[in-house]
Amino acid sequence: MGPPGSKSKEIANQLGDVISDQGRFVSFSVDDLLNKEIKKKSEIGQKILQERENNNYISDEVIIRLVDGQVQALEEAQKSWILEGFPKTRLQALAMQKMGIIPDKFILLYIDEAKTQERMAMNMQSEENESGGDQSKFNQLNFGSSKEFNLKIKGVKEVCRGYINEVDGNKSEGYVLEDIVRELRLRRTEAPRRPPRVFMFGPPGAGKQTLGKKIAAKYQLVYLKVKNLVKDHIRRNEDTDEAREMKKKIKMNEALSNEFVVDLINQRLAKPDCRINGWILDGAPMNLEQTLLLKQ
Repeated sequence: MGPPGSKSKEIANQLGDVISDQGRFVSFSVDDLLNKEIKKKSEIGQKILQERENNNYISDEVIIRLVDGQVQALEEAQKSWILEGFPKTRLQALAMQKMGIIPDKFILLYIDEAKTQERMAMNMQSEENESGGDQSKFNQLNFGSSKEFNLKIKGVKEVCRGYINEVDGNKSEGYVLEDIVRELRLRRTEAPRRPPRVFMFGPPGAGKQTLGKKIAAKYQLVYLKVKNLVKDHIRRNEDTDEAREMKKKIKMNEALSNEFVVDLINQRLAKPDCRINGWILDGAPMNLEQTLLLKQ
């Protein structure tokens, strides 16, 4: 991923060749998917072509749909992939999590604004010479696309915090490629990257919550406390008999059923933020049955 003028597509294609092991990596971009739809002359392709001719952005819904289909096809074929140009917006980043896409690496190229404008001006000049277009119009589009990228990428960073690796894209393509390869440090293994899963144990007064929150903040993990999960469940269902019965048990210091507690935990751990970033769980398992249930 990178701003206009970063040559992220060219670098992604070269990266696929550099780290490929007998064609193990497939490199593709959002732009490739859009062009493919246009060539197919599909209904979506016609809309994409119209938006491009009007210099409009392609809708998030269209891009998400195309990326989801391509990624699923590659996953089913058990092929590793490099995707360029996604996610570019907060909505796309959230959709990525809902799809269950957990990237091993998220590389974001950063470029000085002056360098971005310089590179885009060169590209626009080339297009102007070929098409005879208006230079002032090109300059306006140039500035607008750069500003739009910087604005929208903030939302992506918020959603994907903790696993974005920023690489200096001001250098030449060759040096940027070398930096990315070093950043990746790919291991020759078929095992996917696994987000941290941490259980926090200790007697009363040990400071589990304080330490757990500090560790979660440092490593961008999700801190979960079982007591808080139970309180949230009761609050959301306060008008039900179940919630009233749970309040009564808690007031009398009676334990809630192991099945209920583990089911509540599993529901929360299945959320995209936990699957993507990893988690620290404070307050479970508290006995053998919970341990066995969680293991299942």
